[in-house]
Amino acid sequence: MQKIILVIFLIFSLIFVSYGELQDTTSGKCYMRLDDCEKMKKARDKAIADGSINHMPAQGRQLFDEIYANNCPNTK
Repeated sequence: MQKIILVIFLIFSLIFVSYGELQDTTSGKCYMRLDDCEKMKKARDKAIADGSINHMPAQGRQLFDEIYANNCPNTK
């Protein structure tokens, strides 16, 4: 019985923690923290600058662009 209560408590804890992280954004459209968006943008810009993005599979580049465009504000 105690294990069941513990599991339920852990599930609710994860839900509340996840909800709290979603609130750490500036717009309703943004589902990632802004510092994570900045890190993604810097990593992509660096990969473009040093040419390593050319070694990434096309599906990986497309996935990265979709994640960034759908989860970060002020993207075009």
